[in-house]
Amino acid sequence: MRGMEEQRIYERMTERRLELQSQGERIARELQQLAEHQAAISGELDQLDAAMQMIDMYRSQLARPPREQQTLPVPLTGNIADASAQLMEQRGGVMDLGHLHDELTAAGKLRKTPYSRTTLWKTLNRKPDMFAKAGKGRWRLVGKVGGEAEGEIVTR
Repeated sequence: MRGMEEQRIYERMTERRLELQSQGERIARELQQLAEHQAAISGELDQLDAAMQMIDMYRSQLARPPREQQTLPVPLTGNIADASAQLMEQRGGVMDLGHLHDELTAAGKLRKTPYSRTTLWKTLNRKPDMFAKAGKGRWRLVGKVGGEAEGEIVTR
């Protein structure tokens, strides 16, 4: 009887050994698959990082105006109207209100507030002897640049 009991224990141990060996092999296969999957994910992450860096470089290039359009600090004197006239004269006599606003703000002649564009517009509008409308959102110096600008709104 004792021999049979030892035989059953031995058989159970053999079965358990085979089960554990099978589980070990399954885990090894899964680890190999996970390692391959991790390598694929890592490669894709590298590609995405490189693409995002290229996009960031492209965006920064788009955000910067070309060298000839970059504004240099201009020493402006006088009030907002005088400084506007100086800028417009340096830029050919006609400017968009937005560009004029940005340059005056950058030069420290106009403080950026929610109403600073309105302040600039009113300043230009109140000086018809210095400025005239030259189309939608555009202003020109009076008497500085040829005759009337194309699309100019003339009020006489």
